[in-house]
Amino acid sequence: MVHNGIEYAEMQLLAEIYQLMKVRYSNADMADILERWNAGDLNNYLLGITVKILRERSGDDYLLDLILDKAGNKGTGLWSTREALEMGSVNTMMSSAVFARYISSFKSDRVKYAIDRTTPDSGFDINRLESAYHFARVINHHQGFELMRIASDEYGWDLNFSEIARIWTNGCILKSSLMETLSQIYRANRSIFDAPGTMKQLEHALPNIKKILMSAIDLNVPTHAFSSAYHYWLSITTSRSPANLIQAQRDFFGGHTFQRNDGQDHEFFHYNWGE
Repeated sequence: MVHNGIEYAEMQLLAEIYQLMKVRYSNADMADILERWNAGDLNNYLLGITVKILRERSGDDYLLDLILDKAGNKGTGLWSTREALEMGSVNTMMSSAVFARYISSFKSDRVKYAIDRTTPDSGFDINRLESAYHFARVINHHQGFELMRIASDEYGWDLNFSEIARIWTNGCILKSSLMETLSQIYRANRSIFDAPGTMKQLEHALPNIKKILMSAIDLNVPTHAFSSAYHYWLSITTSRSPANLIQAQRDFFGGHTFQRNDGQDHEFFHYNWGE
């Protein structure tokens, strides 16, 4: 189930790359670029088949251009998302991929409400896109493995994540160089983020994904999964969140109490707001 949830987000990332690149590149050019990516550290099964899909022709046309843009689903992405919600695990990339598919299924509405927007004469750095893709894939895998870790702790399963990653490196849709790396990481670390160098590597890539998101906004290209990866990283690496305001609001209208920075972990307070 979690395997397929990670898969949903991986596919959505490639769909967003495709939509962004299609503004400036032909199918053949996209295939050449992605093939170069696949020859390096980004090597993965889904990237490889995407190259083949981009090159496939049906008569004088590219087959991909003839396929209706309504994505189906068997419910496995929904199961992963629902389980994450029930477990209190952050699952933003999988859930964004699920909702992106749902939006695609409303084809008649999308045609009805379609707006012909002028595409600005701007582009993006393909090297930044490559970096952003790696960044988002690491976040996606982190979220997927964190869901399994939380479930393992909750139910006492004692899952071996190094072995799970090793199994997923062969004969499955998530086969990738990254998964091979994760098999090594989980031998000595509880989380991907705990592995030496991972946090620094992701933070180093932050300007690249930020630039790509800005380019996507300029080009009117939705980036559900990339945006989810970016905002998750900002949130998980921010020591002070605005959740204190949410707690104050909850206490104001519902008396749900709150904790204080200067209080003890077991202490909860209620305030008579406005009195």
